[in-house]
Amino acid sequence: MGSLFLGVTLAFSSIQTSHKGTVALSLLVPILVLGFPITDTLLSMVRRFIRGKSMFSGDKGHIHHRLLHVGLDHKRAACVIYAVCMIFSLLALAVVLQNSFMTGLMLLVLVVVFCAGLWFLGYFQTFFTPNFSRERLLFKEIRAVTQLAKVRLALAEDVFTALELLRQACQDFGKPAVEVSLSAVDPAETDIHRHWRRESGSQFAVGGLTQIPHEWKRETCHFDDSGLVVSFFFQADGDSEELRLEKRTMLADIIESAHSRLLELRRQKMQPAEGKVLTVGKITSKATFSQPEMLAKVPDETT
Repeated sequence: MGSLFLGVTLAFSSIQTSHKGTVALSLLVPILVLGFPITDTLLSMVRRFIRGKSMFSGDKGHIHHRLLHVGLDHKRAACVIYAVCMIFSLLALAVVLQNSFMTGLMLLVLVVVFCAGLWFLGYFQTFFTPNFSRERLLFKEIRAVTQLAKVRLALAEDVFTALELLRQACQDFGKPAVEVSLSAVDPAETDIHRHWRRESGSQFAVGGLTQIPHEWKRETCHFDDSGLVVSFFFQADGDSEELRLEKRTMLADIIESAHSRLLELRRQKMQPAEGKVLTVGKITSKATFSQPEMLAKVPDETT
């Protein structure tokens, strides 16, 4: 009901303005009314591009995230956003009324609030950190590794190749250990369990996860339809929080691609050998991603 009312009001305002002014003026009113979400979206895309990240990847750098990060609670952060939206709305009202003084005053206030807000929320400081150039290259590397892993998974010809590519991705992302399980869906198949742990340098070795340091955290991706369960471990290192979040997000994207490829391989296996195509209904995947948890102790498991 709320979105419908706002949409009708916005459309009505645009029509009313088009009768009183030029086409450009009528288009300016809805842009000003939606000024905050448009500004937040454009600011996020520009920030990600400058940082070397994908402009369409999710992160925690939006304005409301930064308001919470500087110490405001949800209520106060919402009040700040409401105040900015009110300034945009007053500017749009001044444009509709064609009041030059009010328009100029609201525009000046908006520019001052915008610049002060960028500085207060740390947007300017982000681009002048000592490690800015290095992190920008690391973000690009993460994107390249992710795209390469997804292409290789799409070309994987069997289940074991897909699991090996998952291991390689975790190794490339610097994860200290990974555990992969794949439940059998056919009586002729057997469950698959793989454990890898970084032994020395950057290489992974096959081995159980019986002695996991307590400071390590674990995140698990579970898929009901394919039976794929991937648990990767991570620890505090020299990377920034934004870089660690990007690695976890991209790794989850790779695991999603592996899940899709495993479903495709199983559908291909279900096709009759005579060449007759068996119609298989659309399979919907339901993935659950656990929250990171501190590991006090991991029970002994056999590889």
